[in-house]
Amino acid sequence: LEDNGVNEPLVFDTESSLIKDAIRYCELNNFQPLLNLPSKVRTNNFREVIDQKNFEFISEFKDISKDLIPLLNTANIMGIESLYSLILIKIATTCYIPQNEQGINQAKSLGIKDYTVELEDKIREKNAWAFIQNVKP
Repeated sequence: LEDNGVNEPLVFDTESSLIKDAIRYCELNNFQPLLNLPSKVRTNNFREVIDQKNFEFISEFKDISKDLIPLLNTANIMGIESLYSLILIKIATTCYIPQNEQGINQAKSLGIKDYTVELEDKIREKNAWAFIQNVKP
């Protein structure tokens, strides 16, 4: 996108690889939105919550901040809700701390002493704005 400094709409650079990736995603899914995306992520395994073709597509983007966030922004600007949601789910699974010994140890290493699913639910309730579902990009 380029901001031309005038009160005119922003224009896409049609040669952008991000736009091409977004269109490739749409083609992969026959220009249909994904159905049955989870509203809550309770795993750190992205493969468990998404189909194989979309798992493989998202797995092409190795770095969240350098690859996925720019694609997330592109999906938002282009209004591709299912790609936007899919990327958020990928990020959520990356951040999820499982309720098992390994997850509890991981939480403790991050300074969270008493991590539980109940604590997560309390955090979600207290910060509901961050977990709003079905928000159109």
